[in-house]
Amino acid sequence: MTQAQKEFERKKNELHERVDSLLYGKDRPRFWDVVAQLRGYDERPAQDVVDNISLLKKSRRIMDIGCQSGRNTVFLAKEIPEAQITGFDFSKKALDILEARIEREKLGNIRVMHGTATDIRVKDASFDAVLSQFVLMHMKPSERREAVDEMRRILQPGGIVLASENLPEKELRGLFGKFRIVSLEKSPVPVNYWQHWILIAEKVE
Repeated sequence: MTQAQKEFERKKNELHERVDSLLYGKDRPRFWDVVAQLRGYDERPAQDVVDNISLLKKSRRIMDIGCQSGRNTVFLAKEIPEAQITGFDFSKKALDILEARIEREKLGNIRVMHGTATDIRVKDASFDAVLSQFVLMHMKPSERREAVDEMRRILQPGGIVLASENLPEKELRGLFGKFRIVSLEKSPVPVNYWQHWILIAEKVE
């Protein structure tokens, strides 16, 4: 290997280490705080959530995992005023933006929780529905199983998960193998230049 090739490999490995640190390591909180600041202006709900609002309207306790600055959380709170919506996110900056919007719009049926999707500090069977928009795809493969197990734990029997993910179909079916998969379909419209899967799954005993 020439000196130039060695230098290229060194820089490539250094870049991979930096990316891993941002996405999965000690810099992860800072990365998602920056994302929250960049995306905090976007208050439009995801089309997948709008399209499935009739399904979610049956629920009275909904957790929006990875809620970011709350575009779906607020939409659900307005569409289902009789429901209690919990916005849950890893980024404190994102939750600050959401809390400011809650106060500005005087929304009394939203509560905010900070934490990680692999360790949700609530009792078993606390929710009727879980919303998860592009959360698993940003986690390590080893963390994805833990996150889905947490979704299952916090749902009551018969509770549903509405998830949008850009992961392989086989992996999604494996992750949600303990659920009854009601539907798993490709999105009709690409989001952010990718076409993703929309999954609806029900917790069964």
